[in-house]
Amino acid sequence: PRMAPPGPANEMLPKIYRSSLKEGDAYLLDTGFHVYLWMGSETKTATRAVAVHHAETYFNSWKRPVLPVTILKQGQETNAFDDFFVDGGSSGICGNMVQYFSHRSCCL
Repeated sequence: PRMAPPGPANEMLPKIYRSSLKEGDAYLLDTGFHVYLWMGSETKTATRAVAVHHAETYFNSWKRPVLPVTILKQGQETNAFDDFFVDGGSSGICGNMVQYFSHRSCCL
């Protein structure tokens, strides 16, 4: 994968493309100071539930401090969210896409 310049821990971060978000999935984006939970327009209820649960446990499992969490539905994205994607905003800053939730992998 293409890499972005080093982050605060001097680690190379993968470049994240807004166009890679699929409307049937949900994604958790950790920007370092804020966590976004993005829900595609066709995300199934079971996938949404798993994604929200994972967001709740994310902080403990990665030993992260509790950060603000914003849930965004496809089409309701903010400029602040879009700025963390290479092809989404003006700055092209990259966050860490932690995990995505697919209806294929988390239906109960």
